[in-house]
Amino acid sequence: RYSIRRRHLLEAIVDLIRRKQECGEVRSDEDPELIAELVLDIYLAHVRHWLADPKPNVARGVARLRILLSLAIGGLAARGTPALKVVRSSS
Repeated sequence: RYSIRRRHLLEAIVDLIRRKQECGEVRSDEDPELIAELVLDIYLAHVRHWLADPKPNVARGVARLRILLSLAIGGLAARGTPALKVVRSSS
């Protein structure tokens, strides 16, 4: 069941990323499936960690998730510095 829900959620995020790429809001030189996987993995890891707290705080959890996703979406390179080059394996 988990893998089916994950796949459906991933497909929805891929669709969103593709639309954002088409209108120029997300860079189009990366695979939308890879971007969606990154977003989903951040979300799932954060929610799992957040819910493990004996007293989960919804507002704090959502705020922190927004920060994490903003870092991933905005990148980590300092302004004015070249972006890191991603080295891809040939496999």
